[in-house]
Amino acid sequence: MAETDRLGTRIGKFLHEVERDTKRAEEYYGRAILANPGDGEVVSLYGNLIWEKHRDESRAKSYFDRVVNASPDDW
Repeated sequence: MAETDRLGTRIGKFLHEVERDTKRAEEYYGRAILANPGDGEVVSLYGNLIWEKHRDESRAKSYFDRVVNASPDDW
């Protein structure tokens, strides 16, 4: 994984958890997922944001399912 991918994840997490700027966090998470769709951490963080911001259960669940399917042995 490129360092820039990790940076996008960290910035998104900071915006989401510290600044409570869910709009910008969603943008950074989305970019990080596009850069590395197999990154379970960012996909999970994005799913959590989708649930918190939109209360969209099916959409959030789809991201959580992606994480489980990508790393079934990590659970």
